Amino acid sequence: PLKNGAAALQYHRVTMCGALLLPPWKGGTMETEPQSDFLGLTRGLSGTQIKIIGVVMMVFDHLYQMFYTRGVPQWFTWIGRPVAPVFLFMCAEGFAHTRSKTRYLLRLLIAFEFMNIVSMVISSALPNSDIVLIFSIFGSLFFSALYMLLLDMLGGAIQAKKAGKATLAALLMMLPLAYGLMTMQLLASEHGLPIWALALLLQFIPNIMTVEGGVGWVLLGLLFYALRSWRLLQILPLALFGALFLALGSIEWLIVFASVPILLYNNRRGAGGTYFFYIFYPAHIYLLYIIAYLLKT
Repeated sequence: PLKNGAAALQYHRVTMCGALLLPPWKGGTMETEPQSDFLGLTRGLSGTQIKIIGVVMMVFDHLYQMFYTRGVPQWFTWIGRPVAPVFLFMCAEGFAHTRSKTRYLLRLLIAFEFMNIVSMVISSALPNSDIVLIFSIFGSLFFSALYMLLLDMLGGAIQAKKAGKATLAALLMMLPLAYGLMTMQLLASEHGLPIWALALLLQFIPNIMTVEGGVGWVLLGLLFYALRSWRLLQILPLALFGALFLALGSIEWLIVFASVPILLYNNRRGAGGTYFFYIFYPAHIYLLYIIAYLLKT
């Protein structure tokens, strides 16, 4: 009966309002098909479409990074500034709706380690002093998703009044920060570990201090997840980050333009594209790097 006429519309409105009022660990997320997205658009952008937009911006950015010495204009990298927030937002959405959160984390970790190994091999085999293959966005996405998992654990424990589980979640949240600070201290110390040992630690053990964007990007991804039931509030931390970068005179303030696809997101996954980013991201970086190496030599 709910599929007929006004009854269905009223039921949809009630369930949508209920979802908007619930915190993340209570299932507060807009998973049903929306009547309209922000600004009153009837369709908006699906997750797949937003990822494609992010990929296009990312290619512009990497074209500048790889070929700036050959005259690629700086405005290419301006286009790429909103990329990280876009994929952090999609990470929050993907993590909220994935069937297995542990598999989601494992995929990101495997992608992070894979890129570290391949980057090291390619950089050694085809050295190019103009380009450094060191960080990948997978590290930032991994830590963001890890803290999303721990946030759910903490929120659920608090709601269930389980002090032990809540304490464990809080301690686990502190662990990556403690490890990151320890390694930074070792790097600054004259009597710490040998440089090769530190290099291996930073290369193969994810470090929240050295992933792309550092703690800032991880925090932004976590806030996207925590506020995912309130779309306008999701834009607030993005605006604050942009204002901070603007005050520092950094072009990173352009990340605020990531708010456009975020506000147009229609809460639909879209067709295909599940593993596209996992393949395209490393593939295009290494292809551009090899081309840049060949042009230089």
